[in-house]
Amino acid sequence: MEDCYKLAVSHGYKVFAFKFGQICLSGKGATIATFAKQKKSNQCINGLGHRAAVDVYELEEKGKFTSILFRAQVQNKRKGVK
Repeated sequence: MEDCYKLAVSHGYKVFAFKFGQICLSGKGATIATFAKQKKSNQCINGLGHRAAVDVYELEEKGKFTSILFRAQVQNKRKGVK
């Protein structure tokens, strides 16, 4: 997850999500609302998401991110950080 956080910071993103323990999701226009549009999920494990769900985090300041904001279901078609 640390790599996902660092990648989001390096791109100037405000939020990121972690899926299935290995996929980092975010993007230029990504906001909390971007992920909040998705149906909530209870499938995530240990803050690392799940196969069809993500744990969403918000960047607070350099070197910090909030704990899990919420968990959302996602479609498997989504791409990682661009």
